[in-house]
Amino acid sequence: ADLASLISQMPDLKGKVRNMHYDPDGVIWQNLIGDETDETPEWLLLSEEGELLGKVSDEFEGPVMSVKSGKVYVRGSTEEGEQFLSVYEYQTP
Repeated sequence: ADLASLISQMPDLKGKVRNMHYDPDGVIWQNLIGDETDETPEWLLLSEEGELLGKVSDEFEGPVMSVKSGKVYVRGSTEEGEQFLSVYEYQTP
């Protein structure tokens, strides 16, 4: 799924999506741009039809690189500059 195509199909979110990932299991992960007082990022989990499946308010320690089969892959780095990959697992309905 193409990011621009997904956003254009959801006009209410246009300009409000910071990041989006598509899980091949049919779940769209959207990271919304919150207001300036909101310190914790919020991810909406949507079905391909746009139905809200859930929300994730976890703050990841780096950028989300990919989402697949309910697993979120996040890139991080140590103080010495060595990179590593963290994997978080979520259950979706």
